[in-house]
Amino acid sequence: MKIEMSKSGTVRKTIGMSLAVLLLFFALVEVGAWCFGVVPLSERSDPFLGFSDTSRLFRIENGRVEIDPRHGAFRKVSFTHPKPKGVFRIFVFGGSTVWGWPMGDAQAFPAWLEKGLQALAPGRQIEVHNLGAGSYASWRIRRLAREAAAFSPDLFVLYMGNNEFLEKRFYREIGERARRLPEMRGALHHLRTYTLLYDLLAPHTTPQPDDPFTSLLHPLDLPVRHDPEGYRDRKERAEIIRFFAENLEAIRSIAEAAGSKILVCTLPVNLLWTGPTRSVPVANRVLFERARRLQEEGKCEAALPIFERLAAEQPDSAELWFRIGRCRYERGDLGAAREALLTSLSHDLYPQRILPEMNGVIRSMAGVLLCDLDAIVSGEYPGGLIGEGFFIDTMHPSVAAHKRIAMEIGRVIVESGLLGDVRWSKETFQQAISGEEAAPTGKLYAQKLYFVGKTHLRAGEYEKAIEALRAAIEVAPYYAPLFDTLGTAYGKMGRNEEALAAFREAYRLDPDNIFAMLNLAIAERNTGRFEEAISLLRKAIGKRPDFFPLHLELARTAFQKDDLPLAQEAATSAVNLKPTDREAVRLLSLIESAQGDLVGGIRRLEALLADYPQDVQLLTDLARLVDRTGDAGKRDALFARALAIDPDYPFLHVSIAETALGIRDFDKALHHLDRAIALDPKHPYPYRLKGEALFEKGDREGARRALEAGIAATGSPLLREQLERLKGL
Repeated sequence: MKIEMSKSGTVRKTIGMSLAVLLLFFALVEVGAWCFGVVPLSERSDPFLGFSDTSRLFRIENGRVEIDPRHGAFRKVSFTHPKPKGVFRIFVFGGSTVWGWPMGDAQAFPAWLEKGLQALAPGRQIEVHNLGAGSYASWRIRRLAREAAAFSPDLFVLYMGNNEFLEKRFYREIGERARRLPEMRGALHHLRTYTLLYDLLAPHTTPQPDDPFTSLLHPLDLPVRHDPEGYRDRKERAEIIRFFAENLEAIRSIAEAAGSKILVCTLPVNLLWTGPTRSVPVANRVLFERARRLQEEGKCEAALPIFERLAAEQPDSAELWFRIGRCRYERGDLGAAREALLTSLSHDLYPQRILPEMNGVIRSMAGVLLCDLDAIVSGEYPGGLIGEGFFIDTMHPSVAAHKRIAMEIGRVIVESGLLGDVRWSKETFQQAISGEEAAPTGKLYAQKLYFVGKTHLRAGEYEKAIEALRAAIEVAPYYAPLFDTLGTAYGKMGRNEEALAAFREAYRLDPDNIFAMLNLAIAERNTGRFEEAISLLRKAIGKRPDFFPLHLELARTAFQKDDLPLAQEAATSAVNLKPTDREAVRLLSLIESAQGDLVGGIRRLEALLADYPQDVQLLTDLARLVDRTGDAGKRDALFARALAIDPDYPFLHVSIAETALGIRDFDKALHHLDRAIALDPKHPYPYRLKGEALFEKGDREGARRALEAGIAATGSPLLREQLERLKGL
């Protein structure tokens, strides 16, 4: 018994000594870090504000309350505590709109609200404090409101709802264990030892202070990742809306307990000018791309029935409903346009705009003041479709719109009697906020233009996108994404050389960016520079071997260059990464067939067609392969089936023409080539085939005219070479 107790005591002593040595080691490291001036993360920043009860927004020094400087996502706020007699104190909560992105502090609506109210009540001291921060949603605002309630507020103003889907990880379904993680990490942030390990090991970047595109969001030291599927689950979306309502009610209770009133705003919704953040991919890409081109050429009457047909087949595609709404708007059917655009928003997988149901939640709140901005502003636009003019991008208002928001909130405050016998005067308020209309300049101006350009790009307004992006480049010529987005806009317009120049500059500025490399490679290929494209894609794959689009584009590029071994290797890699991807499987089938495995290629396409029975491109590809087997009956049946589904697919007519040329049926070939040219007059290949068909038919003059027409329409150097050869014969 004594021996066992002796052994037990020895073990305890050993463990105790080990722990003491370990603690002494870390204490020495901590002291050493202090000696060398290591600043703990807790003093640099606080990424847990709004997620942790241990983090605080405010600090109090010498009777003044200020925003803790670690919280760089907020505007500078300072006020006296305790509150002096006669002060009317308003706290405004929300996201980047309240913050005033991308304008200066003086042009955000809380600043206009203070000026206007002060003019209406010159005998009182009005304080309006801007507590907005980029991407803050109701969950974090609820915690901030609890803290602000300690400083004698007279009124809480809430302008929020656009960010509710951005922080899925932190919503109610998080388990208690995950919710405790920020508390533990928050404690570690006070240790210099942890800070040293963080700086050495954590995959993070340090924003440059002079970079105007550094995110306004406070960087989280947590791996917040969105589910790639987004919010398809309707129950999950309903839970987020319910949780939004719960947070609003909690903030109302916080205000009531603090003796404060609360004013809640509905948010105007940008339906017309910006598309969905993420949409279910359109299955029939061939038909969609043709309709998209028609729409962008201003031919909405032709595009609309195609979009509506696709939406009937795939009613959950937000992208299709957005384009339907735009087409209906262009033809003046405003009611139907609004219905389609609302449907698009309801199917957005990652909504970055408030949903109508959430505005409904705000309207239904009891015991609050309501400023129904959505109803007020939408009532001033045709069909209630707010767009460009009020907004500068997806959700952020212009300076004039910020003033309008301030005025409507001010009117509700005064008419509610919160300022006593102060009477509402629109003229006085407007006069107080007149002037200072200058747009943001310098870095903020570049930020604004960048997002304006992206918004125009998503709406298919490419000229406006290019104009905004080029203006932004004049201010920030060192920022690679500006050139990358500009290249995309040029590419959408078919201005391939200008797209190439923009993508080259983006790559020069950021040579390690995989997307810059990918976009440049595609631009090199589109301008016939296959070797450059292949070299760049191989280099990118060396950096990111698991990135599917790189392998797919390498396969496409090598196939177009007739480098079949490389094309097959790249397509096989793409299929291995995504075995069910339609385009990867289709491309591998065509490459295998070109390599001599015709039967294998046909089998792959037939299996793929079983999943996409209405896909005209697959039907056309399969018909072309079957033609090589000599089975004319099966080939013609596939062509007939494709024509019945989509008689306006240009490549289908080109393919039928090629088979007709193979049996010297020149009249049939010419009929389908004329149809292909009428459908897509910018593609040089049908002109080339038409020239060959007329020459073989004996009509040299007709062949010359066909090639000259193709040159005039496309500017193709290949057609010029063919015309020169014809003249030399």
